[in-house]
Amino acid sequence: MQCGNCKQGIIGVPRTSNGMGSFCRNCIPNCHICGKPVNTIAHDKCNLCWEVMTRLDKFLESKGGKDVIWAKLVNLGVI
Repeated sequence: MQCGNCKQGIIGVPRTSNGMGSFCRNCIPNCHICGKPVNTIAHDKCNLCWEVMTRLDKFLESKGGKDVIWAKLVNLGVI
């Protein structure tokens, strides 16, 4: 089996296989949030972390989102 990116042979199980091919451990980075392998070479977050961070950004942009987070932090004693 050959890596779809670096074209070197893959020994054992590929790091990930998808519609674009199979990729070796050197070509597929880890998610910079949770450490799991990402799905494609160009990404820096796995699908789950990307979804959570996108929804969190949209929530914080909403009118009441910041107030909810602020109240939770105050209740936890962080602020």
